[in-house]
Amino acid sequence: MLKSGLAFVASHIQVVGDLPATLIPGHIFRRAREDEIVLIQERLRQSMRGPFYQWVHYEDTIREERQGTSTTFHVEPLPPDQWKYWVVAFEPTNHNIHEIETIGLLLPTDLEFAFQIYFSEPAQIGEIRGMQAMPLHIFEKYSSHDCAFTNATSLTTQQIASIGDLWPLYKNMRAEFSFVASALDNFSALRRVPLQSSLAVVGLFSIIESLTTHAPRLTETLDSINHQIANKIILLRKRYARPITPDQYFLNSTEEKIWKKLYGYRSSVAHGSVANFNAEYQVLRDHSTVVRFLRDNVKELIIFALKSPEFMSDLRRC
Repeated sequence: MLKSGLAFVASHIQVVGDLPATLIPGHIFRRAREDEIVLIQERLRQSMRGPFYQWVHYEDTIREERQGTSTTFHVEPLPPDQWKYWVVAFEPTNHNIHEIETIGLLLPTDLEFAFQIYFSEPAQIGEIRGMQAMPLHIFEKYSSHDCAFTNATSLTTQQIASIGDLWPLYKNMRAEFSFVASALDNFSALRRVPLQSSLAVVGLFSIIESLTTHAPRLTETLDSINHQIANKIILLRKRYARPITPDQYFLNSTEEKIWKKLYGYRSSVAHGSVANFNAEYQVLRDHSTVVRFLRDNVKELIIFALKSPEFMSDLRRC
């Protein structure tokens, strides 16, 4: 019988605040122990598919040196007490680690798990009785150059512990508000689409639409999906816990114009057109900026919807 388990956090994060932190009963976020780090390192080595693959530098910091148009990355080792190996330790055999990861995607930095290790005894000791393989989308993301040569982002223990506040809202969502839970499930599923793909934009907009819009009434000229999103998101954005404003991402423009340009970009890629960021969509900068802005908005929108599902249900009908 499996008595305990360990989920290794793939995300490259630096945790600020006191640990351990309880996520939900029986699920503790903490720093990995020395013996666990050895297991994690061995598992990561086994997951590499060749000598040329990179991985997140949990044991190092990265210093960029730019000379003209070239950039050199210097890997500088950290002392062991500053290594960035984090785990979620769980005791019950009927664990909720996958739901925790789904909700962890709503943090400012995605909280994602590379793999799980299962033990024969409580407290993550005893014989190793099983392992869950690393999903392909996790391998492809965290072995990419962008992840391998980027420094950790900070998450506070308060932010991490907020998973415990959102978990019961997600798990106990009333059937009439199932569109909210579906939006979160779809956001999790969308991780399997590479962020550089135009499909990521279409997928993110579909989540926004599912949370905020109704089918357009043909008798009303101001009832288009584009118009609904532009107006409703501008209002909802003021209720987000984390400020997400277009001027943090894009060139200077009005918020309404930004959203209409974003929806225009979504329509272009959905219909197979090539969007020109040097002309019509210059205000949006580039595809990666668009995806980053939409993902941050979707995260805050889902959090708000989990907390206020009745309000969102009413808003969809407006």
